[in-house]
Amino acid sequence: MLEFLKRLFGRGGRLEAKLDRLLVLQEQTEMTLEELVTAMDAETNAVAAKMDKLSADLAAAHAAGQAPKAETIAALSAISDRLKALGADPAAPIPPAPEPAANP
Repeated sequence: MLEFLKRLFGRGGRLEAKLDRLLVLQEQTEMTLEELVTAMDAETNAVAAKMDKLSADLAAAHAAGQAPKAETIAALSAISDRLKALGADPAAPIPPAPEPAANP
């Protein structure tokens, strides 16, 4: 497609330079759009599963008349941070997952 556009618009000019830059950017991109969508889907599904578990924990604590556990609140904060990080850096749209907290 790129070669077709170059032939269509000739060898000179700004359009060719822009197309060349797009080609370089495409080559530098490590993930295809399909790979990115698949990775984002997997990441958001993992986050949703954690949210479901925490929601059940909160509902159980509420039903028992208890305050939410500090661990549950911390886990919700970590999930919020993770969601904010997804897509924030176009060069690394899916940052590495944080290391799991050590259990005492």
